[in-house]
Amino acid sequence: MITVASKEGYSIRVDQIRNRIYLELQGDMYDRPKFEDIPSEVRDACRMIKPGFTCLADFKKVQLFALPDIAAAVQKILLEEDVRKVASVWGQQLLAKLSLDKAADSSGDAYVDRRKVFTDRAEGEAWLDEK
Repeated sequence: MITVASKEGYSIRVDQIRNRIYLELQGDMYDRPKFEDIPSEVRDACRMIKPGFTCLADFKKVQLFALPDIAAAVQKILLEEDVRKVASVWGQQLLAKLSLDKAADSSGDAYVDRRKVFTDRAEGEAWLDEK
């Protein structure tokens, strides 16, 4: 596993064997300067693996998500770099999930069709592992 970014509030890692990006976020996500590098770091991660990769986005530790434009930018990059599947893992914080769902909808059907939401990380991993 290669760490692309590890900062307060998030980490981005790549598993080249699984051809997968791991995006793990935590806490309150509303302070733009703290999170504005995520899109470029996700692009860096995409370029470390092969097209047709999968992505596990773990939001279980996010309480507030108020940066839908950053989410939309990440989703656009994933599509441009040829993501095959995206598993979003959530706890019970529905307000943050609704914000990200709206950003996913604005990215269009191409992204929505590749995304599935889970409350259990192992289930998300298993879905990503399916061919």
